[in-house]
Amino acid sequence: MALNTGIIVVQGTPSSLYLKNQIPIIVFGTTSTGTIAAGTLTRIKTYDEATTILGVGSAADTLPKAIGVLQRYGCGNIVAVKLTGADATAQETDLIAKLDLLTNAIASLGEQPRLILFPSFTSDAVITKAIAIATNTLAIAIATFNPGTTVASAIATRATATGLGQKNERLIIAHGWLKNSVAPTTLESLGVHLAGTMAGLTYGKSPLNQPLLGVNGIDIGYVFGLGDENSDPEKLSDVGVVPINLSGTTLIVWGGRNSKYAEASTDIGTFINAVRSRDEISILARSRALKMLGQASNFPTASLLTESYRNMLDFEVSIGNIRSYSRVEINALKTDYALFKIWHDIEFQVWLPIELITVNVIMSVVSS
Repeated sequence: MALNTGIIVVQGTPSSLYLKNQIPIIVFGTTSTGTIAAGTLTRIKTYDEATTILGVGSAADTLPKAIGVLQRYGCGNIVAVKLTGADATAQETDLIAKLDLLTNAIASLGEQPRLILFPSFTSDAVITKAIAIATNTLAIAIATFNPGTTVASAIATRATATGLGQKNERLIIAHGWLKNSVAPTTLESLGVHLAGTMAGLTYGKSPLNQPLLGVNGIDIGYVFGLGDENSDPEKLSDVGVVPINLSGTTLIVWGGRNSKYAEASTDIGTFINAVRSRDEISILARSRALKMLGQASNFPTASLLTESYRNMLDFEVSIGNIRSYSRVEINALKTDYALFKIWHDIEFQVWLPIELITVNVIMSVVSS
């Protein structure tokens, strides 16, 4: 007689298994195939789901291509939003309206997307709206210059204050479209590759110098150079653009700064991972504070919250997400227990690429 243990084991296939990188990424785009309904937040966790939900799309469709690139990096928590419209202008109008879906994402998804992608849309109206939504939801918007944009043109655009010329810590601007290794005529946005790269890193790590997967060329001529101030990647980095570079025979992400950066800036808020670290710590702190609701509004409750924040930061330091922390204390001037307003000052240090560089110079005098 067979023994029924109440446990059923079903073997899956590689295409049906959840992909491992779980940072929530939202992608707005078009597809003329698949089962996805327009204007809804649709989660995609496996290769099979992408095939069913999006289909293969047409040559002009952006969703299947973008999700394919993200899954190449192991992204398994992608939210797709299908845009509609008879032409690019109408689709852009729909995108601007649909970005508002992010304001209620926690209610519908149970979490807030951290990265916002909208491949091929670069107008001032889109960028401005994306920054506003990213600011309200503690997210990062990623845009890429259109295919064929020269380095000189990109630098000139960055000297303006509209569209891709905007400077904001919530906006990452990439330059370059990559040639797919299998189908070289298929171009893929560096911004989408950047999001995939970031999904494979902890929030405290910079995407600088990370390899680009499944590509073997770019759409325009580049003068490559690692550390050469006259190279195109360095020129773009100096104006707050994340470009492509070449390390040996490997194409890599070059630059770990957002669009707020300007050459010689010392603002820590221009580092991509610094902004993400601040966001993640803020989200963790908020979730701990919410657990204290319903408790008595007094100093003992505030002290328990202080200890909770310290435990939180100790853990984040232990796994390397942040470098250290120096202060967790109740701000007596801003705290009002009668209003259940408990204010904490938290200070922590993030990992930055420049902190990984050490130079020791020894000088001596030798008699001739």
